[in-house]
Amino acid sequence: MFQVVCFGVPPVDQSRTGHFWAYANLTVASFKLQQPNLRAILLTLKKAKVPKGLLFDKIQRSGNPRHLSQGLMVDELECWLHFVKSTLFDRPTILIDPDLLYQHDITAVFKKRFDIGLTWRDVRDDPKPTTFNTAFKNHPFNAGVIFLNPARKSKVIAFFETCLTLLQAMDKEFWKWYGDQEAILKTSGRENNLAFEPNYWEYNGIKFKSFLCEDYNFSQPYVPNGRYILSHYNSPYIVHFKGKRSILMFEYAQKYLGIKLSSDKKSPGGVKIYV
Repeated sequence: MFQVVCFGVPPVDQSRTGHFWAYANLTVASFKLQQPNLRAILLTLKKAKVPKGLLFDKIQRSGNPRHLSQGLMVDELECWLHFVKSTLFDRPTILIDPDLLYQHDITAVFKKRFDIGLTWRDVRDDPKPTTFNTAFKNHPFNAGVIFLNPARKSKVIAFFETCLTLLQAMDKEFWKWYGDQEAILKTSGRENNLAFEPNYWEYNGIKFKSFLCEDYNFSQPYVPNGRYILSHYNSPYIVHFKGKRSILMFEYAQKYLGIKLSSDKKSPGGVKIYV
């Protein structure tokens, strides 16, 4: 059995904190609905306020307290590195964002031979970014879903050590946003080859495999005005509700995954989830 590991830090804006935990809890619920014995781990910062009633089985704290944070991307990579060095990294693992839904059994992924599995999208025909805020358009790998194989744990540790070192050497803008994906691209050795093929490769002794985002980390096509319409995407193993797509996540879970929800002020984010 694999486990899911989610990095989550409450927003600085306290008015959105409850909202955040409702999404994180629903993400875990979608995995537990299909695989009740799955272990879910929350990675967060020291002294981060975590509510009671979350569906995570364990919480691992690392990095700095929030008021000493160097940036969300640095926090994330420090937590990832702490996790893969720990005894909790003792089984196949999926690193996930707290805004996605699990639809189909993904266990077969771990029958492939790799140390790091990355979810890929085609960016070869996209225009080159002209500003920092469009940097993500040149990232073929999305950090919302990453597969880790513990068989060669030292290689996974080396990957995240290099990612963190590279990130800390980047402009500080990348410490706050996009830096994780920039570091992953460089550490995987694919800066000059943005194609899906070869979907297996080795770089600096680390074995990588690409998995199509459309199957393993699917997001509804981008809509410039942000007015996303609820649609059923049954084929992907995981549906990722990035950005403004998040307004559809709860309705999608109820209508298409059969997850029961109700308003409850005592539950994380004010939403009670029945699993």
